[in-house]
Amino acid sequence: LLNPHGFALPTTAHEQLQLELRPPADDPLAPLKVRILEAGNLTSPYSLGRSSLSSDSDLLVALRVLAATRDELAGSEQTGDKGRGYARAFEGSPISQGNELRWQEMLARRLRPLLEEREARCGMRRGLHA
Repeated sequence: LLNPHGFALPTTAHEQLQLELRPPADDPLAPLKVRILEAGNLTSPYSLGRSSLSSDSDLLVALRVLAATRDELAGSEQTGDKGRGYARAFEGSPISQGNELRWQEMLARRLRPLLEEREARCGMRRGLHA
């Protein structure tokens, strides 16, 4: 829109990427994580956009739940969330420092093939036009 019309919209559908995220098949907590996400009305695909990781977006909540360990999901009496440690994700808060690192790694692994595919396509196009 910027080139032909001289303006740009603050957000457009093309500035978001739809990501299919599920627990790995070998994750023994997969059924529990799926139930937690479904109970929170969160289902794939999730939108990755400019503000998705700086707010309590569906994507960020899902990443935190999917990356959670058994202990993180369960919570503890010390933190006052025994039986519902995952609730912090739905409240827009980190579950733990380790969880933050794991979901970031999970997202990077998910995005890497998409970026490589895009780079390969762009490289092919450049080769065709050279």
